[in-house]
Amino acid sequence: MLRRHIVSESEIAELCRRIYRKHQRALDLIYEHRPDQQAAVREVLEGLVREAPSLILDHSSKSYIRFAPQEWDVPTLLSGEGWTESGRILLFEFMNSPNRLKLGLHIGPGPDPIRQRLFDMAQKHPPLFRTQSKSLNRQFNVIYGKSFLMPKDYEDTNIEQLGKEIRKHWSEFESNDLPRILAAIRDES
Repeated sequence: MLRRHIVSESEIAELCRRIYRKHQRALDLIYEHRPDQQAAVREVLEGLVREAPSLILDHSSKSYIRFAPQEWDVPTLLSGEGWTESGRILLFEFMNSPNRLKLGLHIGPGPDPIRQRLFDMAQKHPPLFRTQSKSLNRQFNVIYGKSFLMPKDYEDTNIEQLGKEIRKHWSEFESNDLPRILAAIRDES
């Protein structure tokens, strides 16, 4: 029985090689243009941020889409070091993994007194802010989190359906949590 499976796999492998040799250009082209769900989700997210006049996109990749409100472009909050070229110390960041999408508000590296003030502010405003640790970490602290997509949302779906679900959560974030976060940060400044 084992031999039958090995031979069978060997025959399949040989058949695959022959097909590839015969149709290499077409198969390479198909592979190059295959759907990339993560990239499509990134495009949806970047579009939503660009549509919001008070938000600015920051450095992003396929897996991490970052942005900040324009009103945070003040010297105190632009004193970050070693994270993004913008120097922002406080950024929203979408973590866009192949089967999950989560938005977090991160305190990044920068002057400790500023970071500590932001961390203390977050601890004063539960349940809006939820710190994952009781004390300030050395480089990064997540002080807010919101799940947009869970693994089950990716099952038997397409990018249009995912986009609809993302837009629903984005609308809730924009109308509920974002104004409260902005007010809390404003009160600390």
